[in-house]
Amino acid sequence: MREEHGFLLFEKNDFGPWLAEQEINRKKKIIQNHHTWKPDYADFNGNNHFELLQSMRDHHVNNRGWDDIGQHVTTFPDGKIAACRSLKKDPACIRGHNIGAICIENLGNFDINKDQMKAEHKEAIIHANAILCKKFHIKPTLDTICYHHWFASKTCPGTDFFGGNTKQDAEEKIIPLIVAEIGILGLET
Repeated sequence: MREEHGFLLFEKNDFGPWLAEQEINRKKKIIQNHHTWKPDYADFNGNNHFELLQSMRDHHVNNRGWDDIGQHVTTFPDGKIAACRSLKKDPACIRGHNIGAICIENLGNFDINKDQMKAEHKEAIIHANAILCKKFHIKPTLDTICYHHWFASKTCPGTDFFGGNTKQDAEEKIIPLIVAEIGILGLET
């Protein structure tokens, strides 16, 4: 684990043990999945995790007027996972739908014909969702794993995010992967 600017950066398999030790009393009922759109893969050089996170925080605070970076977790193309906003606070990611939510921001533009998601990034996204489900006793369903697109006129997390951004895409493509990861890790929700 590395720490800079108040962010913690983990190798994929180190995120779960850290999260397991966190005491968080806020009720959580839904995990939001997003893509950054910008910055995207072209902005990531393999070593600038903290600079990109600081840039996101600066944008959220200075341009949007939020009290901190909007997301709790950020995943990166190299498979690393960052802890960002305190899990003790609701996110600032989907207007009107943040109470009881946990927000995952996935670095990249996952619209069709944009960034081609790397295998290690896919694994980190699935792993982060599974570990969060375990920690907060969330059973992965369409009621508990959501995409920004379902609540706003945005494509987020991308028209090609795990094959699409519709509820049917999520139900058929990402939720089974999260359920399988929970099983592989021997986790219970």
